[in-house]
Amino acid sequence: MNHYRDHAPQPRDAAAQAATPTDFARGDLTLLLGEVNHRIRNLLALVEAVVRQTRPVTVEDYRAKVMARLSGFNGLQWVIDRLDGNTISLTALIEQTIRPYCAKGPEVFAAGPDLNVEPRLALALHIVFHELASMQASTAR
Repeated sequence: MNHYRDHAPQPRDAAAQAATPTDFARGDLTLLLGEVNHRIRNLLALVEAVVRQTRPVTVEDYRAKVMARLSGFNGLQWVIDRLDGNTISLTALIEQTIRPYCAKGPEVFAAGPDLNVEPRLALALHIVFHELASMQASTAR
């Protein structure tokens, strides 16, 4: 007697094999959890890279550099969250991007009307403003 054959699933008719709403919910949950796990692994890899690639002079310098880099990613996420087709205020974009580098409060003053920029341009400008602010912060020390 073959033990495995006795416990093999028995074929069911097509109606019995149809997926139920619960089956779909389980599949959706499995997919969602897989995506969350993937994003968490990516986030942890990003944090690890920031920590590993930061070259400090002192412990306080290390803390400041790591926090500035992580805050830069936070600013990038702020921009990405708004990439739903709406325009973004240039003033809000600049404020959000350079905030981590303004330890003493606002250090950038500008005059003129606020502009609304398209999402793709906002993303590119965020990267430019972030690079300028981080370069200024690193040369100011």
